[in-house]
Amino acid sequence: MNFAHQAPFQMSIDSFKEIVDDMMNKSLADLVGIEGTPAKPPVNIKQKEDRYILELAVPGIEKENIKLTIEGKQLKISNNKEKTIPEAEEKYERREFNFTTFQRKFSLPDKVDTSNISANLKNGVLTILLYKKVITPEQTNEMTIPIQD
Repeated sequence: MNFAHQAPFQMSIDSFKEIVDDMMNKSLADLVGIEGTPAKPPVNIKQKEDRYILELAVPGIEKENIKLTIEGKQLKISNNKEKTIPEAEEKYERREFNFTTFQRKFSLPDKVDTSNISANLKNGVLTILLYKKVITPEQTNEMTIPIQD
């Protein structure tokens, strides 16, 4: 493994600045979610020979409320489910269920074929498959330079 190159999905300086700006402009409740619910779903990222696999924990969120987009070299995952107030307010001893909106952005490595991405939602886990580009020898920028006498 070559550590000289940026690792796939590594946070860029711009992403870090965005997070800090986001933190400065939000209250603590916005950052951690109401009643301690995470404001952003946790993610697992795996790398296989031919693809990357992102798994986000999104229990209780319907696929119709999830939006996946590619913006430049970033994968943006968001939901647009608004917090709903129950029609008949009930008295809770403890209330931990909370479905807030979220947005996650991931910088995509150059190896990702953005025309070959798929996703599915099963049992509260959003799985996104990001296939790597198939590079043939003709596509590499490698060439042999003859040595002259």
